[in-house]
Amino acid sequence: PAWTFTPPRPISGASIVLVAGGVVLWGGEQEMYGVDAASGRQLWTRDKANTTYSNNAAHGSTFVVLGGVVGDFEDQTITLVDAPTGRTTNVPEPRGLVPSSVFGVVGDTILVRSMRDVWALDLASGEVRWRRSGDEAVSGTVDQTTLYLSTDPSLTALDPVTGRERWVHTWP
Repeated sequence: PAWTFTPPRPISGASIVLVAGGVVLWGGEQEMYGVDAASGRQLWTRDKANTTYSNNAAHGSTFVVLGGVVGDFEDQTITLVDAPTGRTTNVPEPRGLVPSSVFGVVGDTILVRSMRDVWALDLASGEVRWRRSGDEAVSGTVDQTTLYLSTDPSLTALDPVTGRERWVHTWP
């Protein structure tokens, strides 16, 4: 291998990994490390991490995580972690939002799942750009221009900034 990182103490629980801006975010239930992807050198450490950040995203040089730095599995605060420094900022959340996963970030819009709803929020202010309610379970992902939502029995492509449908394919 190009390098091996050995943490100062053993990782507890499941080991989770994300990459953003040349930094590997790695950790378990009680700790989180920022590791330089090129050298394997430890850049920063955060105690009291939690593994819920496995369902989250990387955007540019930022990790977008749910409660991933507070050690409280009930805490679903959307937290931005600056990859190079490990500094954290919480995204202001609108009333009624109970995020369960982050689909991704497109531009300055963060796309999250809350119960059976999909929310688009301004990444800096937390202001609601749009909200889509549904009765069915939904999973999703993003690329640079589109939010894709999968529900039984359809796949929908949405404009991530406006929430407008671009197309829907429904299976019989």
